[in-house]
Amino acid sequence: MELSVKAGNIVSFDLTLIIIGVVMYVMVSEVFFKLSRRDFSLWRETEAVLALIFMAVSLYALGNAMSSLSAPLVLTSSYVYQLVIGSGFLLYAVVGAASAALLEILRRVRERA
Repeated sequence: MELSVKAGNIVSFDLTLIIIGVVMYVMVSEVFFKLSRRDFSLWRETEAVLALIFMAVSLYALGNAMSSLSAPLVLTSSYVYQLVIGSGFLLYAVVGAASAALLEILRRVRERA
């Protein structure tokens, strides 16, 4: 099996699942802590879950692109472009960050009202 296929599988499956597992563990414990204190404001947790979903999708897309493209002997800008832009990695990452930022803005506007 080619190295790029192995690396792509690691990024798209293993790394994604590890990140999701760790963040979900922290999020669930934080939600239970807030609920035990009768604090039902879960804006930050919603932001984090939304960003996590988009991060997982972007890593999955990047890993699939890595495993489907054969790695060149010399790293070229076109190969990096295909990985980062062509796979949708950058698009999903930006949309996730923008969505989390929009929720943060809505939370702050709601707190001031």
